[in-house]
Amino acid sequence: MTYFIRSFFIFLAFGMYAQSESLPSQQKLDSIVQEADKLYAYEWAAWQATDLLMQQNHLKAQYGGYLVYEKNDSIYVSFLEKNQEKVMAQYGFSSAAGQGKPSFNEELRTLSKTELNLWNIKNKILNQIFTQHKDITIPEGCSPNLVLLEGEAQYRLYLILGTSQENRIPLGNDYLFVADQEGKISHWRKFHNTFIPIDIPKTDEQKISSAMHSHVKTTPYITATDICTFRLYAPLYGLDHFKVYSSALKTVFEYRLSDNRILITDL
Repeated sequence: MTYFIRSFFIFLAFGMYAQSESLPSQQKLDSIVQEADKLYAYEWAAWQATDLLMQQNHLKAQYGGYLVYEKNDSIYVSFLEKNQEKVMAQYGFSSAAGQGKPSFNEELRTLSKTELNLWNIKNKILNQIFTQHKDITIPEGCSPNLVLLEGEAQYRLYLILGTSQENRIPLGNDYLFVADQEGKISHWRKFHNTFIPIDIPKTDEQKISSAMHSHVKTTPYITATDICTFRLYAPLYGLDHFKVYSSALKTVFEYRLSDNRILITDL
């Protein structure tokens, strides 16, 4: 049974509700897309840079982690040596993901002030997660992808899922941890209660064009993590849009990849 069909039966259980009067403004929906854009740009750059690095055996053997950050309208992925004391390689991408050929620098150097700060902040947040959030689980066949975004007075660390499994888009089991300038977590959110992958049929006879899942009341809107993950995987399977039913707002949000937009729509 396909993802869409399973989701359809789930939605029948909700019944046909009228839309809530307190729907989000277009500004709110646009802000979700903007956050998803940044998440996607960072994670897309990490994907591309890691694939390129792993093709170079001498660098692959020394791999010890990576950092992603934005500077001068470009996104840089810096790879650290195993001892995590020096940068061994760096790729630079245009902020518009997918545009142009990345720059590459194999110079062995110390971490810049920006890189050292981000590395320390990331590790501080992770140490708190490991000690305070031991209930976080990663589904079989998936890996946790960590995306650290820097704001004016805080840091946002997203945990989203990645997978090497074919015919699967790994939605769900995603988190946001917000930390102050010292890296201390002030609050956090779990967007979905479960792992809700989109399973892509392997035959043309079962081909799907869209997918749908539901959100609990504590996550009333479609999320930036939903959109980011969908954008990363959907082009592999020819999908353009997906829907999210909001039990809090009793309405449906639809994200369209073709114009990078959220719509309020019907089931």
